[in-house]
Amino acid sequence: MANKPTYEELEKRVKDLENEALEYKRVNEALWESEKKYRVLFETAKDAVFLCDEAGRFVDANQAACKSLDYSKEELLKLSNKEIDADARGYEAFLKVRDGLAENLTFEVNQRRKDGSLLPVEITGNFFKSKGQKIGVAIARDITSRKQGIEALRESEKFSSSLLDNSPNPIIVINQDTSIRYVNPSLERLTGFSSVELIGKKAPYPWWTEETLQKTSADFDEAMRKGAYKLKQLFQKKGGERFWVKITSRPVRSDGEFKYYLANWVDITELKQVEETLRDSQGKLDAMLQSIGDHISMMDDELNIVWANKIAKKIFGNDIIGKKCYEVYHKRKEPCEPYPCITLKAFKDRKVHEHVTEVIGKDGKTIFFHCTANEALKDENGKPITVIEISRDITELKRAEEEKKKLEAQLQRAQKMEAIGVLAGGIAHDFNNILYPIIGYADLTMDHVPEGSVVQKNLNEILMAANRAKDLVQQILTFSRQSEHERKLIRIQPIIEEALGLRRSSIPTSIQISQKIDKECGAILADSTQIYQVLMNLCTNAHHAMREKGGVLDVTLLEEEIGPDDSKPNPDLLPGTYLKLTVSDTGHGMDHSVMEKIFNPYFTTKPIGEGTGLGLAISHGIVKSYGGDIQVYSEPGKGTTFHVYLPRIKEPDYANNPYPQNHEKVS
Repeated sequence: MANKPTYEELEKRVKDLENEALEYKRVNEALWESEKKYRVLFETAKDAVFLCDEAGRFVDANQAACKSLDYSKEELLKLSNKEIDADARGYEAFLKVRDGLAENLTFEVNQRRKDGSLLPVEITGNFFKSKGQKIGVAIARDITSRKQGIEALRESEKFSSSLLDNSPNPIIVINQDTSIRYVNPSLERLTGFSSVELIGKKAPYPWWTEETLQKTSADFDEAMRKGAYKLKQLFQKKGGERFWVKITSRPVRSDGEFKYYLANWVDITELKQVEETLRDSQGKLDAMLQSIGDHISMMDDELNIVWANKIAKKIFGNDIIGKKCYEVYHKRKEPCEPYPCITLKAFKDRKVHEHVTEVIGKDGKTIFFHCTANEALKDENGKPITVIEISRDITELKRAEEEKKKLEAQLQRAQKMEAIGVLAGGIAHDFNNILYPIIGYADLTMDHVPEGSVVQKNLNEILMAANRAKDLVQQILTFSRQSEHERKLIRIQPIIEEALGLRRSSIPTSIQISQKIDKECGAILADSTQIYQVLMNLCTNAHHAMREKGGVLDVTLLEEEIGPDDSKPNPDLLPGTYLKLTVSDTGHGMDHSVMEKIFNPYFTTKPIGEGTGLGLAISHGIVKSYGGDIQVYSEPGKGTTFHVYLPRIKEPDYANNPYPQNHEKVS
């Protein structure tokens, strides 16, 4: 019989059992707590979690698993993983893990929902032992969004690839190390190089030209450094043909990290050829416009000068571009309104307009222009954006026309004076024929009447009146150049000095006399008394013009050569050398209507009793009889100037022909 345990042993055994019971309780509590945590994690997990036995039958599944497949938990636990695997790949992976052929496999499959639709998931699976049995655990994550994103990305890449491949513009993708990553068919067609020849190739690229290699390489390095760039380059094809491209490039980044450069080419070879043709045409046009002797300029619709040829810049200055045409040409602050401006007219009605206008050059001189304006450049809608104005300098023509009018007026006046002279001469001769019997019979009768008688007194009055009439007839004959005077070869300097000496004593001190007599002037064929008479008549008129306010009487004498092509003061003057006697005053002057009449007999502006109106008429007749001419210039308030032209005679000429007529050539 076995020995019974002692009390101490029993007590120890009880203690051990109590400790074991406490440990068991603690372990169970820990296990329950762990189970509780596991269950919370299991049920609240967002991913679907499946537990299955070795046959693949589900033994548990969380709420996410039930919801993802639209099964209740009871329905799901009646199924196996093979029944929800639409691809069979999931079940094959399950078997590999179960049989120890793989661990922690992650794979993608399509699970079949209750309604038959498919759910793409990513499964991570493994096995663990529980109570001596292998339990499979599979965590399935819904990758629908990811699949859609990948598909969208794939479609986007496919679309982008299609765009690049079908782009009419050449496109190239370059890595950071300058190696070529991609070229599209358009670039292959343009360069003649295939993608096989180009992919992976680094700079320098085969389309770079040999002569521009250094510059192109520098441009490329600068462009790569800057990232985004635009530039134009001349390249060559595989066959050597040259072409121009406009390159636009930008860096492509992903998540802030550089990936590659994308460059788009535009073939601008034809554009360059057009530009070259246009540049050549513009050069020819510019050369043509610059070679034209006329002033040419272009204005925009705000009247700014946008182009001008050399002639225009020479006349108005090199800085006229950008300035207003009315400021440059007319020195105005406002446009030439209302509407004489042919530039504005051309903009408005698109027609050709022309006119004659006065402009002021940079030197301040007035120039006459004949201007023609027409639209030049137009925009895409046909609206003119510039007007071209071609202006011809007609200043000399204008002056010639004015000179012609002046000469015609002088000719008409001369012809009128000649007609008046002929008429006056005829009347004077007839009057002389009447006077001779009167004087003769009066003289005869005087011999037969008593001294101191009334008859003698009456006869004396008759003789005095007849002699006055005779003097008047002599003046008229002088005017008509029909009187007889002895002409000699004389120098008129002493006559001028004598006449001025006499005038100086008879005029007030308020009138100054200035004289400039050329002592070297040659001789003329004339009567000294008549020359004296001409000068005194002119000085008397000057004196009368200044007697109220005073002034300056200026007398000059010089020689003047008149050539065949020179502008003549009168068309009757023949080419040759003339003495030019000028008498000027600073008096009240006269207007044009008075100047036309001053050489007419008996015309005078003086009060009654101060003049006969024959002084200038007689002077004109005397000078014309010498083959000379008198010209007058005057304006109201600006004084009057008389120019007397007398033909110079050389002594040999005088010896051969002592009496030159009006239309004979003088030396």
